[in-house]
Amino acid sequence: MTTDARFPLELERIIFLMALQNRLSDAPNLFSVARRVHDWLVPKAFEVVVLQHRQSYPIGFTKDKFQRYGKHVRHLLISSIPVGFDSASVYISFCPHVQNLALWTGHNPTEIEAIIKLPLTHLSVNIDRMGPLSPPLLHLFSMITHLDVVGSFFSWDECASLIHFPILTHLAIFRGSLPAIVPLILEQLPQIQVLIWRGNSPDEKLKESEFPESSSFDDERLVCIECEDCEDWLNGARGGQDMWRFAESLVESRREG
Repeated sequence: MTTDARFPLELERIIFLMALQNRLSDAPNLFSVARRVHDWLVPKAFEVVVLQHRQSYPIGFTKDKFQRYGKHVRHLLISSIPVGFDSASVYISFCPHVQNLALWTGHNPTEIEAIIKLPLTHLSVNIDRMGPLSPPLLHLFSMITHLDVVGSFFSWDECASLIHFPILTHLAIFRGSLPAIVPLILEQLPQIQVLIWRGNSPDEKLKESEFPESSSFDDERLVCIECEDCEDWLNGARGGQDMWRFAESLVESRREG
């Protein structure tokens, strides 16, 4: 009589997913164990992708891999285009199911055309550079719940396009913006649950005391945060603590008294 020493498939799948989560650099070795293991791990291994000059993530994620695995990408950050790569629009087009996009490059019309085809809910971008409003762009805005504005606002006219985000609940703007913009945003966008006033340098000590003492700036939804852009974005994409989750917990604690 022989005994089948294999794990149940579901348990085996969980074990391999845990191994991948603990050490993503081992993905190529894990892929080669068996076809079923490859099929289990690929969607998770390429769920989060970062494209930049210094270090792309996952390491060695080439154009060929974008074409092959782009359908699995749900979180995509493009801060710069490495040497030998095409424009950002090419890689966005390889990833039709992205829900969380950070585009920190100078925008051009082809990039905008690629973005508006995505099922986005989270967007980090300089909206001033997205060009004039159009029906496709308005459709994109209508799906966004979390918007991280790269750049600064100095008047309401510059941020008036925010009114075209009907279900926007989480908004982050840079500290370089004019503080007087904050009460205007909160007044014009009553659906906002969290408004983050942020910096991206550890040398910037953000304090809510920077704001004039006024009831307009005492709003419990206003949270001042300092964070490093890429690290914070990656934490959130991986399901960890990011500026959004931190701000939510702070706002909730204020409401509870």
